[in-house]
Amino acid sequence: MAALLQAVPLRLTAWAFPPVVALPLVAIAALAAVAVGPEARRWRRTRGAPARGAWLRPAGWYAGAWLTLVVALCSPIDVLGDTVSLSLHMVQHLLLGVLFPPLALLGLRGTVAARRLGGSRLVRRLERAVCSPWTGGISFAVGFGVWHLPPLYDAALRAPGVHFLEHATFVAVGVWFWWPVVRPLGRAGAGGLTDIGRLGYLAVAGVVPTVIGLILALAPRPLYAFYVHAPHLAGLPPRTDQLWAGLIMFAAGNLFNFAVFSYLFARLMRGADPDEAPGPGAPSEARW
Repeated sequence: MAALLQAVPLRLTAWAFPPVVALPLVAIAALAAVAVGPEARRWRRTRGAPARGAWLRPAGWYAGAWLTLVVALCSPIDVLGDTVSLSLHMVQHLLLGVLFPPLALLGLRGTVAARRLGGSRLVRRLERAVCSPWTGGISFAVGFGVWHLPPLYDAALRAPGVHFLEHATFVAVGVWFWWPVVRPLGRAGAGGLTDIGRLGYLAVAGVVPTVIGLILALAPRPLYAFYVHAPHLAGLPPRTDQLWAGLIMFAAGNLFNFAVFSYLFARLMRGADPDEAPGPGAPSEARW
């Protein structure tokens, strides 16, 4: 344990911002500023409540997405998950693939950038061809499933380049999956998914964290050799750590989907279509 304390920064204040992470974070913040900037400038000119909401809402979503990345990639979750804890590594995967993508897409929704992109016929055709529920759901299932296979998972932990590709895949398939649900460019680009269809889409999506979580929790032995030979965080045996990882994937992954499902269901029951119920002066795409 003494060697572990020396090798791994266990203090909650042990945050790291390496250039490979800091540069993308700066780039994402800059893109968010570009997307929200026109609405903020309009508010400064008018000082009206509708204009204020038009930029504060996407800015809040973008801030949540950015902070999610910071916690996932710069906090102790990253260093501990990469070295001694499978369960913390599973938390990181959920932050990257399940939480960050919808927050980022909600930030885009209703902005000038979204309206300009949505007004392009080429973008609309590309969106309808690529961002369908079928491609989103299948890519999410394959992306998460394949990377949690023991050979690839262990390879990612041992090779930084493979690990970066793994995390990039989670973000990409997460965006692909959430696109038909969030509809960042408006209803026409939702791949033909109705409001009830979105509920079914989210219900089926629960299969992915359920299957991965149950396999990890019920496996009779540790599946990942890396964590068998690594130091054990707080003396937690690899099999117990894997059990917690499975429970986190199963519970947290499904809980977030259920929260979104419940929100959409409640709005549907009230007859309030989130795509057609804007506030005064706000574009229809601003509300979700």
